[in-house]
Amino acid sequence: MNIKTFITTVGLTATLTLAPTVAFAQTVTPAPVNQQNLSFMQNLYSQLKNFETQNSQYARRDGIVITAINGSTITGTQTNKKKGTTNTYTVNAGSAIVVRRFWGQSSLSQVSVGDRIRVIGTWTDSTKTTINAFLVRDMSIQERADTFGGTVTALGNNSFTFQSNKRGSWTVNVTDSTKITGRKDASMQFSNIQVNDKLRIDGMLDRTNKVITASTIRDMSYPVKTGN
Repeated sequence: MNIKTFITTVGLTATLTLAPTVAFAQTVTPAPVNQQNLSFMQNLYSQLKNFETQNSQYARRDGIVITAINGSTITGTQTNKKKGTTNTYTVNAGSAIVVRRFWGQSSLSQVSVGDRIRVIGTWTDSTKTTINAFLVRDMSIQERADTFGGTVTALGNNSFTFQSNKRGSWTVNVTDSTKITGRKDASMQFSNIQVNDKLRIDGMLDRTNKVITASTIRDMSYPVKTGN
């Protein structure tokens, strides 16, 4: 399969045209593609075409499930269900371009054990078990364009368990950059969030591990409503 076929079959065309029918559970909308992201994807497409034609040891592997991450080195397995075989690969990703499911720019810090990735790069030797990656595309993470609504079910240290209204239970991670507000849009602290609070959350989704890294949280239960 050449690089043009690979790109179009994995969804770049759908992203560039902002197609609204990409499936996630029911329907998930990728984050809007602004001009900067569009330019990034167009440039990446050109780089990938050149990379394929200029490298005799060109390597591409789809569906690698990450089993370990050590610095910039990724270890993972790829299973061929028809053949009943499983192969283990090492991916050297220190110099790789990392993108999310819908081709948004990402980094290795957003990649997790359990995620499913697609890799383009070069083989290090004839055994074809180690790839020096040019591109790592994490099919498990995406930036969501709309909002999760649901209820807090348990609290942790800078994280909590969240039962969404439509997509089951998720772990929500809160970072220093997460913006937290109450229902009146006033700023609030993470410590003010309580079990059973009703929240609206935007952020980065890891679909495989069911984790949301929150960019914004709005607590519709805070401040507590009082009677007249």
